[in-house]
Amino acid sequence: MVFVTDRTQALGAGPRVRIQTPTLTGSLALTGSRIDDLFLTKYRETIDKDSPAVELFRPEGMRHAFFAQFAWGGPNIPGGVPNVTTPWQLTQGSVLTPTTPVTLVWDNGQGLRFTRRISIDNEYMFTVSDTVANFSPRTVTLSAVSGIQRQGIPDDLGKNHVLHEGAIGTFGADGKYATTQLKYGAWAKKPNEEHS
Repeated sequence: MVFVTDRTQALGAGPRVRIQTPTLTGSLALTGSRIDDLFLTKYRETIDKDSPAVELFRPEGMRHAFFAQFAWGGPNIPGGVPNVTTPWQLTQGSVLTPTTPVTLVWDNGQGLRFTRRISIDNEYMFTVSDTVANFSPRTVTLSAVSGIQRQGIPDDLGKNHVLHEGAIGTFGADGKYATTQLKYGAWAKKPNEEHS
């Protein structure tokens, strides 16, 4: 992947919705409905008052992109389901604030209409609520898929005072689940290892 170093260029890759709260500022991408541009407004990288705000999320295209994404899965769905490249349409709201949620809609052209309402409180809590309207003659089985994705291994790996740096996932089915922790160092040696 080719990385851009300019945040403005990465953010200009598609339409966006601004996010503004007393504690956060940034934007979400309408392509894929990703929350991928987010900063803490009350905290700085250093104690210098002119230091940059602490970055929580970084858009894809930049080195070490880090974002929250929400999608759907389902077997043999004519027209498909929303994924990371879906062009969502903003149908309600213009800026995501604690008093103004936004509503996004995508129609798959085969009878399924997906509606996503995103709201945020005065602090840091996002709520993403999805509904699906089935206007097709078919019964469909869907599952919601969401997660936080970090691309690449952080430059400051091992310099933080945390118990675990890496990926954490819970996998399983039929009521039998196990949580797996993958440390970044081991992950770098086997980046395509699958877990289920």
